[in-house]
Amino acid sequence: MARSIVSGFAGIIGVIMLLFLSAAVIFPALGKATGQDVSGYIILIEIVGIVLIAGAAFALFSGNGGNYGRGF
Repeated sequence: MARSIVSGFAGIIGVIMLLFLSAAVIFPALGKATGQDVSGYIILIEIVGIVLIAGAAFALFSGNGGNYGRGF
C-alpha cells in the first residue's frame, strides 16, 4: 500500500517538475514578447523546482519503499 502511494506521489512530482521545466523555458519567451523583466520569477521557479526534485528523490530512495528497493 505504501509503495503505491510513494510511486504515485513521485509520479505527481514528476509531472510538476515537467511543468516547472517548461515554465523556465516559457517565462523568458514571454518576457521577450512583452518586454518585461521576468528574471526574478525564473529564479523563484528554479528554486521551487529544485526543492520538488529533491523531495521526489528522497521519496523514491527512502527506506519506506519506492521503485528502487528498500533502504537505498
